[in-house]
Amino acid sequence: MYVAPRDRWEAELIEIWENTLHLRPIGIHNNFFELGGDSKLIASLLVAIEKTYGRQFPLALLYEAPTIEQLAAILRQENWSVPRKSLVPIQPNGSRPPLFGIHVLGKGLKTYRSLLPYLGAEQPVYGLHYRLGVVPTERYTEALTTVPDLAAHYIQEMQLLQPKGPYHLCGHSFGGFVAFEMARQLQDCGERVALLILFDTIVPDSFKRLSLAQRILQHWQSVRHSGTNYITQKIRGKAYQLIRKSKQSSSHRNTLLLEKPAPAIVVRADADDPGLQMLSDHTQMAEKYLQELPTYSGKVTFFQALEQPLGQGWYIEEKFGWGKFAVGEWESHLISGNHKTMFHEPHVQKLGETLKSCLDNLP
Repeated sequence: MYVAPRDRWEAELIEIWENTLHLRPIGIHNNFFELGGDSKLIASLLVAIEKTYGRQFPLALLYEAPTIEQLAAILRQENWSVPRKSLVPIQPNGSRPPLFGIHVLGKGLKTYRSLLPYLGAEQPVYGLHYRLGVVPTERYTEALTTVPDLAAHYIQEMQLLQPKGPYHLCGHSFGGFVAFEMARQLQDCGERVALLILFDTIVPDSFKRLSLAQRILQHWQSVRHSGTNYITQKIRGKAYQLIRKSKQSSSHRNTLLLEKPAPAIVVRADADDPGLQMLSDHTQMAEKYLQELPTYSGKVTFFQALEQPLGQGWYIEEKFGWGKFAVGEWESHLISGNHKTMFHEPHVQKLGETLKSCLDNLP
């Protein structure tokens, strides 16, 4: 329900929000994230607040105060500041053990909010994202340069809220590597990890090329099945790849790519764009970690996106490349959608309900 601003603070903030989100009208009780806010929009919003009020706040502010009413209450306090921390509440209420979600490459913690309607009011969810303590206008510098460093930092922050296990961890894409390393470090310290969930976190080396004979057979079967339509599609696909390659080679930005058919992590590194620079750094962190990935003997629960853009001529290893690293029990769930859309409706409903079932059935 729309509630109008009650003073100049709320009125000014509504104007900033409406200009940032390109939505009207926005009331004082509307939630920033439910209106479509994400990490990039948080940064834009805080830059606008700094220009208007001359005060700097870290990215964590919008997690602490996601409505106009809450944000205005903070701005009225001259000396108030958000603690520079990595642990933020996504849904802090409930009596069950918390679920900790690791930030998603390029998406922050927004991904996990889509799960909330299906987890129930008693399931607390917290996010871990070390960049939330940074002011948007500060020049980006990478303080934590390896996946083990990130994992150790997140464990320290997580244990401020929950000092002892059993722990429930999850991570999507890049976040899955960090969650895996957190579980490994906790296990080494004698702590129990009751649930480790990897949301479509695929080891790039798990994508393998079919032999020449297998590829020829695959093409022949496609021609027999689809006829000239298949040949036309292949020609169009090759033409598109050539055009795209030409555009990329003329770009002034460097392209960093884990060169596998999918889901590749593509990052254009630009020193003047903090978000892109962070993506670049995380890509390199993942590459380095994969070269020395240790084993973990605890249970791993894997949520696989049904749509894997492998393309012809490729196949994927069993357990998506985790077989030699995840040496304990393995449980897998297939979710409709692709690497990104599995967290969008309608696919996220099954994902959320399956995740709730995993949590409910823990011993």
